[in-house]
Amino acid sequence: MRKKLLFLVVILLLSIYPVHADNYLPINYKKTIYSQENGLKTTVYWAKIPKKYKPMLGLANDSVLEISDSGKIAVSTLEPSINAQNHNATLAINLGHWHGIVVNDGELLRAGVNEIRGHVVNYGDTLYMDKKGNLHALKNSMYDADDLMKLNPVWAVKGFFAIVKDNKFITEYDDEEAEYVKKRHPRTFIGQMTNGTYFVGVSEGRTSMDAGLTLEEIYEFVQKYISNNIKIIYLGDGGGSSGFIYKGKKINKKIDDNFTTERKTPNIIYFGKKNSKSILNNNNYSNNTPKKTLKIDRKLDKNGKKVLKLENIYDGISISKFLSNIDGDNKRIKILNGNGLQVEDGTLKNGYVLKTSANEYDIAIVGDASGDGYVSKDDVKKIMRHVLDDEKIDNDNLQTADINQDGVINMNDAYKILKYMK
Repeated sequence: MRKKLLFLVVILLLSIYPVHADNYLPINYKKTIYSQENGLKTTVYWAKIPKKYKPMLGLANDSVLEISDSGKIAVSTLEPSINAQNHNATLAINLGHWHGIVVNDGELLRAGVNEIRGHVVNYGDTLYMDKKGNLHALKNSMYDADDLMKLNPVWAVKGFFAIVKDNKFITEYDDEEAEYVKKRHPRTFIGQMTNGTYFVGVSEGRTSMDAGLTLEEIYEFVQKYISNNIKIIYLGDGGGSSGFIYKGKKINKKIDDNFTTERKTPNIIYFGKKNSKSILNNNNYSNNTPKKTLKIDRKLDKNGKKVLKLENIYDGISISKFLSNIDGDNKRIKILNGNGLQVEDGTLKNGYVLKTSANEYDIAIVGDASGDGYVSKDDVKKIMRHVLDDEKIDNDNLQTADINQDGVINMNDAYKILKYMK
């Protein structure tokens, strides 16, 4: 009886004061000094990861694209170590380039370097993971985003290209790829063995102590230290972007600014406990003034168009500046008003349409309840009057008045605007 009572007390205490297990996966890495010809050496950090711990894609910003104060549209970037902390990654490497296809959690986020402009990178390979955890590389000159999505990828990103497939070193490359093959550089790579085990590696380079690796040396290194049974080795964005992150800390050397600065990159591939919060409580989106972002919602709206969502646009965006930064000197892209007439000046607004040679997108300024193109205290008042049934928001602005996009317009939306108001 006493033992049973003691057992119940322990269970009760554990429910009140739970024991927190290690927030990291049981993954370790190794450091190897790789000897090369002519007395050269290169430090390589690498790890094997069981297939049960599937790699995940960690984006610097879920919207992929951001808008600078000058109106320039750019890819969102973040230091890989901070990105890894935000995702509570046990182990992470940078991988993807600034251009190419991006898919995460099965959703196509970007189809090219600037999808709106129609500029799609067609060299190299896109790396993707299927639902069984297998890694694959698709040739960009042969497959586009639509082809990729038919394969139901969990995530996809473009680094450079596969250097090994089915344990065979690839010797033929496109002209754009050839310059990366024989030269020694800091390198980043990810691979998978035939038994499903993953492996990652990052090499130093560009110093008197570390020569860097050629692609063939990556293959030789993997065969010597990791495995002879290789399904794939994929080359990520290396050079000054190379990053090997372990428990939130960058292990390899920083390269930029005389080896003092960690270069910001668009994404990482990481291994960690899914949906776990960072123990460092470091959140890229917790700034007082959040980044302006742009995202294509591929679900068609009531007008049968894709929606171009612009978020955190508190001070509006000039149409002329927006167009010049999207398209440069190319005049194929136009902004049309609700009557279908071209608009070249003024502020971008809800209900306007961005028309390209291939697509049309309805503009949605998230948080704009009044339809003037700004997110301001006027929108707070509009939302409050709407909630109190004093004055209903126009149908054209109902969707964008829902600033947190939870499907309901309420005081939370008004509060979110006030929180970041200058």
